Amino acid sequence: MDASGLIDHLTIVKPQPVMREDPLARMMCYAETYREMTAKLMAFADRQCDAKLLICHEGGYSPQYVPFAALAIIEQLCGHRTDIIDPLGEFIATYGGQALQPHQADVIEQAAKLVGVI
Repeated sequence: MDASGLIDHLTIVKPQPVMREDPLARMMCYAETYREMTAKLMAFADRQCDAKLLICHEGGYSPQYVPFAALAIIEQLCGHRTDIIDPLGEFIATYGGQALQPHQADVIEQAAKLVGVI
C-alpha cells in the first residue's frame, strides 16, 4: 500500500530514554542506533511526504550520553559526520542479545501486515 498523498508530514518525538546509559530504561540503543533510525525515518518521509520530517527532542536522563545520541541524529539529518566519537559505542555494540529473535521477528511481521506501508 502506498500512502503517498495521505501523509502531509512526519513528526517524531525523539525518545532518548531508550539509550543504554539512561538510568530509567537501560535499553541497548546507542548513537549508531539513533543514526540508523533517523536514516530509516528520512527514507520513509522521502517516500511518503516529500521529505517533510520534524524531529523533537524529548527525554534522555543521561546528561553524559544524550549529546552523542543527539549528535548522531543531527549528523544524519545534515548528511555530514563529524570527528566526534561515541565513547561507549563499541562497548555497547558488543553486548549480547542484540540479534533479532524469532518471536520478535514474528511480531514485526504481523505489525507490517497491519500497517501496510512499511
